[in-house]
Amino acid sequence: HGDGSESSTAIGYYAIVVATPQNESQGEPSQALAAELVAALGEAGFPPSNIVAEGAISYRDDLATINHAEVPAVLMELAQFRHPEESQLVQDGAVRQRYAEALAAGIEQWLDDGAGSPVP
Repeated sequence: HGDGSESSTAIGYYAIVVATPQNESQGEPSQALAAELVAALGEAGFPPSNIVAEGAISYRDDLATINHAEVPAVLMELAQFRHPEESQLVQDGAVRQRYAEALAAGIEQWLDDGAGSPVP
């Protein structure tokens, strides 16, 4: 997903997880997945968000997409569409492929860490 921040100076990726988990999977498993995803994007050379502090992870309770999840869930904002250079970069298929590979690497690492084990 791409963020539509009002600021044309906002740049970079970030993850969104539930701030107040309503079940076990929304807590540590989702937070661990978010950490692996942002680490993989950083290792792939993408810049982290300059509008989200806390290690490019945003904690929110206002998104039904993740608030009602019964399995680990993370919403990723991969680019800032109002940033002129970043919005142009995501038009390139090779750049989108790099995003996909980084996300896959983050998921693989999360699974390898054992955090991806089924949650009861």
